Amino acid sequence: MIVYLFAAILVGSTQAAGNKALSFGRKSSDYVEFTPSDMSPFESSFTICGWMKRFHDASNPIVLHYYPGDEIIIGDNGYWNHVRGWGLNLRDKFPEAKVWFHHCLSWAAGGAQKVYINGAEIGSR
Repeated sequence: MIVYLFAAILVGSTQAAGNKALSFGRKSSDYVEFTPSDMSPFESSFTICGWMKRFHDASNPIVLHYYPGDEIIIGDNGYWNHVRGWGLNLRDKFPEAKVWFHHCLSWAAGGAQKVYINGAEIGSR
């Protein structure tokens, strides 16, 4: 099971005491669909951040996959940090299972890409 708290938007969320979280991964059919009407403000740069806690070490689980033409893929174990055809495999730098951590993926036009765990940059290209 994977738990991911999105900083900006929550789709299909559960709510307890005013907090929202996505909880999925118990079945292979679990997924979150994000279909914004206008992503043009993010054509030159964006940052996606969230809190994660994975409960097991699966092969390469995907937490977020956005594909309207330009692809963004984020995984929970460091293998997927992928934007517009370029990725960073940072498996050896991600926290172990059963530990909450804050993950950010930043991208800027021209291909600059950075990944942060708990506020520290762990990889870039």
